[in-house]
Amino acid sequence: MIHWHNNGFFRLAELYDGVQLEHNDDYFLALMNLNTPLRQALLRHDQQLRDELLWQLLTVEGTPENSLTNIDKFMPGTTWQEDLLTATHEGLIPKERLLDACLDALARDFAAYRAGWFSRMYTALTPTAAESAQRQGALVNLLGSSVGATVTLAVKQLLAVHRAGLLDTDRFIHGCAPALLTTKANALAVLKILESACATGGDGPVTELALTALGHTHPQVQVAAAQLLVRCNAAETLHQHAQSLSPVARQELEEAGLLTNTEEETAQHTAGLEESYPVPASPAQPVTPFSQQDAYARTLHAMQEAVQGLESELLFHWLMSENRDTSVLKPLTRQAEERIREHRAGHQIAYLILSALEPENSAVQEYEQHLAHEKTPVNQRIREIGERLRQNAHTPCWPPPQTPTGG
Repeated sequence: MIHWHNNGFFRLAELYDGVQLEHNDDYFLALMNLNTPLRQALLRHDQQLRDELLWQLLTVEGTPENSLTNIDKFMPGTTWQEDLLTATHEGLIPKERLLDACLDALARDFAAYRAGWFSRMYTALTPTAAESAQRQGALVNLLGSSVGATVTLAVKQLLAVHRAGLLDTDRFIHGCAPALLTTKANALAVLKILESACATGGDGPVTELALTALGHTHPQVQVAAAQLLVRCNAAETLHQHAQSLSPVARQELEEAGLLTNTEEETAQHTAGLEESYPVPASPAQPVTPFSQQDAYARTLHAMQEAVQGLESELLFHWLMSENRDTSVLKPLTRQAEERIREHRAGHQIAYLILSALEPENSAVQEYEQHLAHEKTPVNQRIREIGERLRQNAHTPCWPPPQTPTGG
């Protein structure tokens, strides 16, 4: 017996024989497998496919065996990518909507192999700088993706937007930190963009980002980050972190005159300062609250790096604020669940993300048992915040709990 979805003829049965099928994930997995001639014909003549079904299909990740990536790679004939490009060139489907659909899919935290199709589709559409500028909020959010190819796509597009003079610098500054610790090429491109936004003093947000890049493993990135610190009038800050540089980077900076002291001279200089007068406290840094624009990137970074201190407090405050919209964090749910179940770094923040988005998720309930068993002041506070997030998932309006103090 021929299965109902073989070769995609089920769609013809829907159109012409009155067959009614549920449009669930299985349906769209079958739709992916339309044979090439039928796919091309339906893209031309099936308006419901173009107006509705196609866009639902592009929200489905697929399976290890059945995905847009595998179909385009292994099935004979033209690919989905080629047929969609043809459809956009002929005006059958809007290029703008397809660009948006690709970025939306990349934000869903699909597996890297299957996410790659959407990166390649976006690139194949050859968006102009103006078109990517209209989507720079989504692109900045993708700088925090766990998929390297997605980060690379976002960096390249934002660099083009920057070169066209269309970049929202503040939004970029607030969301670019995760990309500074990815590949060398990505980090250097981000630092290049930051050069034009360099603060006039040494205590601005660009300085903080340059310090982040100083922790990159590649000497070339360390050198570029150090040069940015000097441009931001933060040479003293560079001296304070010189010991963390690789020998290759330190030598290059000394030869360029950006680091004037050797390790021994720096130590003697510091010792002399301690004998003469107390070292002044570091200048106060500006506090930047979370916003809808940067919440995704900063929350992802906080979870992946298991951040503590001020940044985590700002995240807690935003999660419990009255006007926040946690739907921007939905692409993080799968990664958050994995971190909770595997008890990986950032599991506490992952628990809060799921508490706000999927309070009935079994991973939340399991982690609640862990918090109840491991009774520490930190766990007590995380549990309290999580309970409030779950209770007020749809109507949050409460003051944040106070940080417990000793004594």
